[in-house]
Amino acid sequence: MKNVACGGAWEGFAETMKPEHLLCLLLSCFPLPEAACKPLKADCTLIKCSPCPDQHTAVTSENNCCAICAPPCSCPDYQQFECAMQGYEDGNVPVGKSFHIDFATQLCTCVSTGNISCASVCPTVSPTCKETGSPPDGCPQCVCPIDNDRSVTAGSTIPRDSEICVCPPEGGKLLCTPTTPLQSNNE
Repeated sequence: MKNVACGGAWEGFAETMKPEHLLCLLLSCFPLPEAACKPLKADCTLIKCSPCPDQHTAVTSENNCCAICAPPCSCPDYQQFECAMQGYEDGNVPVGKSFHIDFATQLCTCVSTGNISCASVCPTVSPTCKETGSPPDGCPQCVCPIDNDRSVTAGSTIPRDSEICVCPPEGGKLLCTPTTPLQSNNE
């Protein structure tokens, strides 16, 4: 049976459609006020989809019977080392896969457009933070400096000389209290 609906524009498509959808298609060829038809969705039960080529990722879509085969993203030159260290030795990252950069403070993901999108994984530092610091391999955080090259994380408690010191939640200056030795009851 040859499909001549709407001048043959839907040839081959009607054979895979359910009868109620075919009726809607035929009605849509006529200039009628708002047809009471549901949006057309192809019946994909008879469609055979080809597998994606090597290194391509099948990306499903609500509007297509077959998945779209998305090519991998190429790592930019400045990210080649990070890509290789995280298993993408050939510099290609499959769609939907991710890798970290900048000492794991950013997560980069290959998106279906073929681009690599990176976003910070670090929590936002509180605006009330009085002093910030970054460990060599981590995110910025509120700290209390101890000396020129050392600091402790906000909320930490540390012994210092004959004191116990606490770094407040907003960082800044250590709050220290003297420790007293325990008195023996045998005296």
